[in-house]
Amino acid sequence: MEGERGRGRTGAAKLDPSVINDEMEEQKKRDKIKEDGQFFMHWLKECTPFGFSPEEVQIALKRSPKDPLHYLQNKWLEIIKNAIVGVKFEKCNKGSYGIPSRNEIRLVLIECQGDITAAKKLCVKNRKKKINELFKKIDGRFQVSWDDAVQALSETELDVDQAYYTVQRYGLQELYEYLMSDFSKMVSEGQTEMEYLKGLIIERMKKKDSEDVYN
Repeated sequence: MEGERGRGRTGAAKLDPSVINDEMEEQKKRDKIKEDGQFFMHWLKECTPFGFSPEEVQIALKRSPKDPLHYLQNKWLEIIKNAIVGVKFEKCNKGSYGIPSRNEIRLVLIECQGDITAAKKLCVKNRKKKINELFKKIDGRFQVSWDDAVQALSETELDVDQAYYTVQRYGLQELYEYLMSDFSKMVSEGQTEMEYLKGLIIERMKKKDSEDVYN
């Protein structure tokens, strides 16, 4: 009997210590993920009422885990401001790349995980691309200056289609201002705007006809 009991104890399955350790490590990881998730949700709830996105909260937790809200309200906003100024003074031989909006800078900073140098480079790269796309869309249909193209893209958050119509509006506004430059004369002669514009067009047509005859 004793021999049988001895054999029973000897033949019992033994747990591999490495397996136990692996299971413990996996459980620790699961607990850590759960803890991190709860921590993130806590700060997300604290930060979103102030207009910060989940991506911004994630960056803040990496940079300042003790008080990410304070980081976002102070350091993060300072980074955004500095990035805007940095892009503002970037220039090429045709002119500047314009002043990016706060939201435009926010997005590139998020993409670059808060790296201000990388964000400025990415912002300029994006603007170069959009400027080229806008001039390609215009394709010589009307004259647009570099500065007007940049301004139109800034006004439309880099929306090329909207910027296209914006630069058209610029051109019409300039034309209107040119035609109305002699507004005082129109008023003194008691003309309406339409009468005045009609007169200018007729005058221009006569001038064009005389130029054609001369040539």
